[in-house]
Amino acid sequence: MNIIRKSKKEKDSSYIAVVEVDKKFHVVQINEKRGQVESFLPSDCPSKNAGGLSYAARINKNGVKYVSSGRKRQNALRLFNKYIKKE
Repeated sequence: MNIIRKSKKEKDSSYIAVVEVDKKFHVVQINEKRGQVESFLPSDCPSKNAGGLSYAARINKNGVKYVSSGRKRQNALRLFNKYIKKE
């Protein structure tokens, strides 16, 4: 698990990051205080009809694969920039 790019840390010690796992790139929210990784992109979260919650797992490569879909590097960075600039 390799962090390629990350945003500024928030008050609750969480940040958005692009993480490389097995040659795929994932955009996730990492919360160091809780020791977990969470889904961040709308396409990785369940629909609003299903409750609209995000997935969460422990910070490790299997956790990242569980909460997020793997993408090519260029697409992951594009989505990261799109949603980070929105905030």
